[in-house]
Amino acid sequence: MRSPKTRRQGAPLSFGAVGSSMSNDIDTPARSGSSPTRFVSYSQLPDTGEFLFGRDQELERLDDAWADTGTNVVSLIAWGGVGKSALVRRWLGAMGKEHYRGTERVFGWSFQNQGTRETATSADLFIHEALTKFGDDDPKAGTAKDRAKRLVTLVQEERSLLILDGLEPLQHPPGHGDSGGGDLKDPALATLVRALAADNPGLCILTTRLSIKELQPFSGTTALVIELEQLSPTAGAALLAALGVQGSQDELENASREFGGHGLALNLLGTYLRDVCGGDVSRRGEIPLREEDKEHGGHAWQMLASYETWLGEGPELAVLRLLGLFDRPAEGKLLDVLRKPPSIAHLTKTLVELESTDQWRRVLGRLRKARLIDKAQVRDPDRCDVHPLVREYFSDQVQEKFPEAWREGHRRLYEYLREETTDLPEDLRGMTALSQVVAHGCHAGRHQEVLDDVYRRRMHRGPEAYSQFTIGAIGDDLAAVSCFFDLTLSDQPWDQPVAGLVPKSQGYVLNEAGWDLRALGRITEGIRPMTRAVEVRQDAEDWIAAANSAANCSTIYLQLGELAEALKYAQKGVELAERSDDRSGPWGPQHSYNRAFLGEALHKVGRTEEAAAVFRKAERIQEEWDPARPLLFAVLAGFLYCDFLLDQGKYQEVKQRAIQTLEWNIKEGRIRDIALDHLSLGRAILLEALQEKDTGDLSEAMNHIDTAVADLVKAKQEDHLLLGLLAHAALRRVQGKLPDAWTDVEKVLEIAGAGPMKLHQADAYLESTRLWLEEGERDKALNVLVRGKTMIDAIGYHRRDREVAELEKKLAER
Repeated sequence: MRSPKTRRQGAPLSFGAVGSSMSNDIDTPARSGSSPTRFVSYSQLPDTGEFLFGRDQELERLDDAWADTGTNVVSLIAWGGVGKSALVRRWLGAMGKEHYRGTERVFGWSFQNQGTRETATSADLFIHEALTKFGDDDPKAGTAKDRAKRLVTLVQEERSLLILDGLEPLQHPPGHGDSGGGDLKDPALATLVRALAADNPGLCILTTRLSIKELQPFSGTTALVIELEQLSPTAGAALLAALGVQGSQDELENASREFGGHGLALNLLGTYLRDVCGGDVSRRGEIPLREEDKEHGGHAWQMLASYETWLGEGPELAVLRLLGLFDRPAEGKLLDVLRKPPSIAHLTKTLVELESTDQWRRVLGRLRKARLIDKAQVRDPDRCDVHPLVREYFSDQVQEKFPEAWREGHRRLYEYLREETTDLPEDLRGMTALSQVVAHGCHAGRHQEVLDDVYRRRMHRGPEAYSQFTIGAIGDDLAAVSCFFDLTLSDQPWDQPVAGLVPKSQGYVLNEAGWDLRALGRITEGIRPMTRAVEVRQDAEDWIAAANSAANCSTIYLQLGELAEALKYAQKGVELAERSDDRSGPWGPQHSYNRAFLGEALHKVGRTEEAAAVFRKAERIQEEWDPARPLLFAVLAGFLYCDFLLDQGKYQEVKQRAIQTLEWNIKEGRIRDIALDHLSLGRAILLEALQEKDTGDLSEAMNHIDTAVADLVKAKQEDHLLLGLLAHAALRRVQGKLPDAWTDVEKVLEIAGAGPMKLHQADAYLESTRLWLEEGERDKALNVLVRGKTMIDAIGYHRRDREVAELEKKLAER
């Protein structure tokens, strides 16, 4: 439980304090005091400068939220530049003076430092760093959601303060899909936010431009929303005066009104009037103002345009334009790369002419005095960062006015980072660095080269798909893939690859985008790029690749419970594979794989005899291609056939198959297929025990199923993990360990419901029916069976018709 705290002390109630004792790089060990803090780490949060006015009410509400045991999450909502980050920084400074008021751990993270545009779709690095800081044994282990759940547990262990700044890059924009926007794209982050809203002995503070959809069920109870208004005229006048602007109180307040009370715009206005107009507020009329978009920061952009004019084509403007090449803070060494001769036209001529480091730093000093870039840091005095709105302004300016300079700047960054980054990294940070290499290379117009040499060779490493399967960096992988799409040509974000890719490569990136979206739980979004991949690859006569994408489409539609579409694409996959002459070469197995996926779809819709014939045909093709290994065994094919055979009661055949295919898969190191072979063996042994009515010792079945679940977690295969959890629940039920079985079923329903993965939901409803029957709760069993049967009938999941009938018969017995 959170202990009550006194109200924040030490800051006046008028407008807040001028000046700050906060470091701009805070990452410290435990502090002394009666309740020591274990760590304070928020150097990732933006340095917002020293001034904060007119936010005493919001500061007090944060104090109250911390003291209130019933408040778990606070959302600070406002448009860019209003002062969300500055408010959080000031409050943290006040907390620090009181040894963080009993907080055990303080951790802050800004997603603005990972990029501020559509490509920043990943919380992978945040989850990894937070797990490391909070003491997780293996931050890389498990699926993204598994890692998020472990982080939730660690945060909930003791009183902690977690600050997540700038969430909007990870939220869907307004008007998106059925949700209407505001929902989190990253499933791990969504899991974390929901869980902490439900139970948190400390406090989680979020800042964003959009309301967070996941918090709506908690609104008015454990989730507090603070919507920051623009500064009042009085507060805006005080800010201008603190910046050195002179004039009567009425004139200063009028200036604040004219600029909409927008925090960033007033900061820029104040420094501009001080430096250009002698601090005279009456000269603000020399700055032309636009009427449009005042609320969303238009005045800030107009002030930047005025600065652009005042600075002229000098080194200060050149620095700001360089910062427009980055979507995160720019390290000094990267700015050095851009400043080297020969100069980049319209971009670096005045910087190349600087004769010394002192001259360079004087330029940075003038920009810092004007509050256009952040303060210098001890570890990297040449590092530069700016407010996201400033960065976006100069990014747009360079890209639109000087496209050749834009490409040349990114070319230099790409070529430098391409050589400086680890060639084949083995950790998440390394993969994140490579995703930045991809971004700069694509902005330079080198799409095909970047795809082949960086994304495919260094991130994916061929069929191994290292970044996806081994590292589990799905979010970073998607961020990299997004660089190969042209967002200007379609209202569908994953619809049109860039023209700089050859057709086969276009099909490839569409396929990878669909796969990543599906793996992230954004299954519905994954449909469009995957179906487009089939079309593009088919048009390019890349038959085997098109067949592979068709199989992926079938899998996605199966997950969604759209069985007719799943069957259509499974059939299409077989037809496309047949158009290829490659039966004996390296892609020969694709013919058998596609038939196995067709067999799966037929099995799901209850066309048993047809499914059996298709599986047998698939295995004949496998035997022709590889006589030494004549059984279906890889790329899910072996598991799908075993799943079908178990439904026919052929547990002995499954045991023989799975023992053999497990040996082959172990030799090839296929972690997913190894896990699924263990699952087939565990299920076969359990079915044998039930058929033989000998369930006394199920340890062998348990060993196989436990191994399968553990390996599926490592393989980061959430959809297949649900199969393992359902098998685990069935085994626990047979053993009479009903609470453990319920835990497994509840996990399945939670994950499947978010997908939505309707087939897994239906299976979980059937298992819930069996558990209620075991507990003697016939009415509850009937209610959940009705739900399951309704879903099964609606989606045509006729594979389960026999099981539904058996359960109905049991319920009819008195």
